[in-house]
Amino acid sequence: MGIKMKKIKILTITLVIAVITMIAFFGVYTKVQNRMENQVKDYLYGMDLKGARSIRFVVNNEKTTTIKDAEGKVVEDSESLTDEQIAEKGYVKEETPNNSEEVKTLDNYKTSKEIIEKRLEKSGVQNYIIKLDEQTGTIAIELTENENTDRVISDLSSTGKFEIIDSETKEVLMDNNDIKRARVMYGSDSSGTTAGTTVYLDIEFNKDGSKKLEEISEKYVKSEETPKDETQATDNTTNETNNNEETTAENTTNNETTDNAENNEEANTTNEKKIIMQIDDNEIMTTSFESPIKTGKLQLSMGASTTDQKSLQNSIEQASNIANVLDTGKMPIKYSLEENQYILSEITDEEISIGIYVALATIVIGLIILIIKNKAQGVIRSNFIHWIYSYT
Repeated sequence: MGIKMKKIKILTITLVIAVITMIAFFGVYTKVQNRMENQVKDYLYGMDLKGARSIRFVVNNEKTTTIKDAEGKVVEDSESLTDEQIAEKGYVKEETPNNSEEVKTLDNYKTSKEIIEKRLEKSGVQNYIIKLDEQTGTIAIELTENENTDRVISDLSSTGKFEIIDSETKEVLMDNNDIKRARVMYGSDSSGTTAGTTVYLDIEFNKDGSKKLEEISEKYVKSEETPKDETQATDNTTNETNNNEETTAENTTNNETTDNAENNEEANTTNEKKIIMQIDDNEIMTTSFESPIKTGKLQLSMGASTTDQKSLQNSIEQASNIANVLDTGKMPIKYSLEENQYILSEITDEEISIGIYVALATIVIGLIILIIKNKAQGVIRSNFIHWIYSYT
């Protein structure tokens, strides 16, 4: 019984030494107010191994220019119009600040910082420092550098304004206030020759949003085309061929046929109402609905069904980016990325190697001392030596 207790004691002390060594090397991080802080500051090596990314967001002070017609509607594709052309057509140029003075408040600055923190957490970022300048609204962030850093930054810079609008009138039908949550889903598709996976962006709406979605999907529904009876074109052609002059008959036939074809085409063209879904004024899709949606959910496929891992990963990242932005809400302030700088790690490869050897040496020395002190059996020594060889 005594020998067994000694073995347990040796194992426990060994694990404690290993844990202490790892803590000394990598640090222990906990969330303190607005930052992730290492509680073992004298050994701040872990966060600096791959360097860090320093970014700074400033409040956008630019203005957006819009051209409107006499009825007050926004003129599409007006970027190429000169001032003279705008005046000739009776258009009006309006400049609107991206952030009015009314929204530049401390509460909105704090809300924006909280939303950025949520996006960092949803993106899987663990080690970061975020600071807010309460006077200017500037948000400074420092986070560990890795292969996902650029994607994370693109999420942070998005305002996250979600809108579903009428494609013709540009009336806003739904916005961020109607969203309950957004997430990424997967589905298998075996309709083709080979089974594949489809990635979906699943947007779930709240009670009011679900009601709006049902009403919109009933109004903006796809309509079936019902072509007119084509016998009129045949009859007209037959009647005209009875004329005495062959050339006249042929010309008349062609004209009548063309006119009726145009009429049929016009009859087949329906005024199908469509909606535009957009984020930060960037169009995501334009569509109408197959049938009314009563589930309160929109499932949008992100790319085609595929078995290619690279394509699948791209679709997942695209859907995740949008889901993270929608799920964390719209920032009340529009920010601009002013600084995006990589901070080179001060730790060299040689220092990393030294640190690893020091950690291993500490564990080895501790084990040797324990074995000698407790006069462990030969079996333990043999296992220890085997363990040493396997890791050196």
